[in-house]
Amino acid sequence: MTAAPGKLGRIASMVRLNLTRNLRSPIYAASIIVIPLVVVLIQGIVVGAGVERYPVGLVVPGGDAAAAAIEARFDGADAIDVRRYDDEDDLRAGLAGDEVVVGVVVPDGFSASVAGGGTVELELLANPTRTVAGAARAAVVAEIEAESAALQAARFAREQAGVSLEAAAAQAAELGTVQLAAARQLADGSEAGTESTFAYGVRGAVVFFMFATALSAAALLVDLRRRGLLRRILATPADPVEVLLAEGASRFAVTLVQAAVLIGAGWVLFDVRWGDPLAVAAVVVAWSAVCTVAALLLGAASSTFEQAITIGSAAAIALGMAGSCLWPLDVTPPELRRFAELTPHWWAMDGMLEAATGSLADVAPNVLGLG
Repeated sequence: MTAAPGKLGRIASMVRLNLTRNLRSPIYAASIIVIPLVVVLIQGIVVGAGVERYPVGLVVPGGDAAAAAIEARFDGADAIDVRRYDDEDDLRAGLAGDEVVVGVVVPDGFSASVAGGGTVELELLANPTRTVAGAARAAVVAEIEAESAALQAARFAREQAGVSLEAAAAQAAELGTVQLAAARQLADGSEAGTESTFAYGVRGAVVFFMFATALSAAALLVDLRRRGLLRRILATPADPVEVLLAEGASRFAVTLVQAAVLIGAGWVLFDVRWGDPLAVAAVVVAWSAVCTVAALLLGAASSTFEQAITIGSAAAIALGMAGSCLWPLDVTPPELRRFAELTPHWWAMDGMLEAATGSLADVAPNVLGLG
C-alpha cells in the first residue's frame, strides 16, 4: 500500500470516529438542531406579533374608479399604513430606502381591464431583507382577494342588470369572486412567492448557529490535549498534519449537516424560499470553511476548556449580533451598519439573502469575501 492511501485512510477513520461520537449524543444533536429551530420559532412569533400596521406603498392611476376602490380598501385596513407614490420607480426607491416593506402597483386602464373580463394582474413588490415583509404581503393579498370578490360580484350584477360597473359594485359586493391576481415580485423585479415572517430568522439561524457550533467544538480540541488523548493519537502512525486535517474535516462536516437540516426544516416547517440551490450551496460551503478555520484557531489558541467555551460563546454572540444574523441592519444605526460589513457574518448573511433572489454569479462576491 502506498503512503498516500494510508494517510487518507487514517484521516477518514478519525473523521468517522469524531462524527459518530458527536452525532450519537442527544445533547449535541439538540444543541445543533433543536435549539436553533426553537429560537427561529420564537423570533418568528415575536416578529409577526410585534408590528400592528405595515407600511405599504401604493401606485394607482388617477381617475380610475376600480383602482380608487382598492385604494379605499387599503385605507380602511387595520394592518396597512398606506404610503402613496407617483409611479413605480418612486415606489422601488421607497422600498430600497426602507420607507415601506411592500408595494402595490395598479396598472393604467385598470377599470377597463376589469370590465373586459379575465384576469387582471397587480404588481406586488417587496423588500426581501425586511423581517416583516412576509406578514405585510399576507395582509396586502388578503385585501386584494377581498376586493376581488367585490369586483366579481359587480361584474355579475352588471351582466344581469345592464348597469355600470361602478353602480353594480355598490350593490353586489357579496355575490362572488374575481380572478384578480397579484403578481408577486421582489424589488428588483424577479418573481417570488409569499414568505412567512420566519424567513429572515431561519437564514440568520443557519449562519449564526453554524459558527456557534463550530466554535463550541474548539473546546473539544482543548479537551483532547488536557486528557492526553492527542498524545496517544500522535503515538500512532498518524502525524500532526493528519490530526489537524481530520479535526478540520470533522468540524466542516458537522456544520454542513447542521446547515442541511436547518435549510430543510426552514423549507418544510416555515415555508422559506431559499432561492437558487447552487447559490445557496456555494454560500453554505464557503461559510462552513470559515467556521472550521475559526474553530481550529480558537482550539489552538485556548489553554483551557473553560477559556475556549467563554471566548467562543462571546465571539459567536457578538459577531452574530453585529453581522445582522439576529435582526436586519435596517433597524440599526448607520454606524453599526458600516461595522457589520467588516464581519464575516454579514458576508454570509448577505449571501443568503442574495441567493433568495439571485443566481450563483450574484453571490460570487460574498463567497470570495468569505474566502
